[in-house]
Amino acid sequence: MGGRLRVRSGLNPMLWLCGIITMPSLIVYGLKENPSGWLLVFAVAPEATAILGFLFFMLFDRPYLQSESFQIRKMEIEMIEEKGRPAIEAATVDGLVLKAEEFEQLSGQVGDE
Repeated sequence: MGGRLRVRSGLNPMLWLCGIITMPSLIVYGLKENPSGWLLVFAVAPEATAILGFLFFMLFDRPYLQSESFQIRKMEIEMIEEKGRPAIEAATVDGLVLKAEEFEQLSGQVGDE
């Protein structure tokens, strides 16, 4: 079976809104004999909001379109690099960053002493 996709960005709440509001609205619109035009507007509004939100983030605040893990990783690399020093190769950064297991081992060693 496939794994769970976990991407957290600034658009996630808007995309959830699209799924929660649009699908039921379109189903009701299709099932009613005389559906109101407002129901169709209500169904399309989340998509318009998501598109406008994407355009806003793309033009003014691009990092919100990137996943949370990417932003954290980028900040880690920026903190490791220092001004005036050459850039660190991305392949060597993994060796410099403590993994959760290593951190737990180190914190356990400090408490044992």
